[in-house]
Amino acid sequence: MTLAITREHPKVRGATRKKQKKPSKILSYVRVILNLRAWTVIAVFAVTVCLLFFTAVGIQKIRWSVSSVKFDQVLIYEDADAFKQYLSGLVGVNLLTGGLQQVKSDIESFPWIASASLSLEWPGVLQVSVEEEKPLAYWNNSGVVSQTGKIFNSETNSLMLPRLYGPKGSLDTVMQQYVTFSSALLRQGLVLDSLTMTSDGGVSLKTESGMEILLGRKDITERFDSVLSVLARSNQYVDRIKYLDARYEHAVALKVIEQQVVSGEETNGRG
Repeated sequence: MTLAITREHPKVRGATRKKQKKPSKILSYVRVILNLRAWTVIAVFAVTVCLLFFTAVGIQKIRWSVSSVKFDQVLIYEDADAFKQYLSGLVGVNLLTGGLQQVKSDIESFPWIASASLSLEWPGVLQVSVEEEKPLAYWNNSGVVSQTGKIFNSETNSLMLPRLYGPKGSLDTVMQQYVTFSSALLRQGLVLDSLTMTSDGGVSLKTESGMEILLGRKDITERFDSVLSVLARSNQYVDRIKYLDARYEHAVALKVIEQQVVSGEETNGRG
């Protein structure tokens, strides 16, 4: 007997669509608000940058054009009329093209102006301040030397200044010696009136009271210290000393009126 067995084919199910959940309304509102905030921040930032830029440009244009010059100092050595005339010529100048640095250089080119400081004040006011060179002494009867070593031709001897003398190329050395010696003598109650350096390097000093101090060519600092030591021991008659000669090896000779006294051990050699 024959049995026929039939296989049942599995039923094929058709594809089913899965239902998607709709996004909640609250989440949609949040996304909209966040987007709006982001664009708002970007817009505010852009507007702020633009305002700052155009404000800066506008202020700069106002300030670069000089409406007035402010200068309150009294010049002692520089030609005040010529200087004020130059400052007056700056009114109306556009410093955007001229430049503050150029104006500063022009001011410092005046003979007695050592340095200048410039600043701009709103709206368009140029503030100017200067520092003048200070005369230190007369140099070789041909001019005045300032504290910075600058030499000025002088047509007058009316300034109450000491006198410095020295060979060509010795100005810096003579100035340094003057500053050192004058401050030390001032502590002894003496004012240095002149300092002379000879062509062979010999140095001599003279005070306002007429006292002459001879230091010679070598060991000048040590010899000057010896002079100070003698002066310190001669307080009672220092105003009567005519000269001190420190050119001895281990002594300082001094003359009071018509008498000559040797302080220390004298030797024959002079330098």
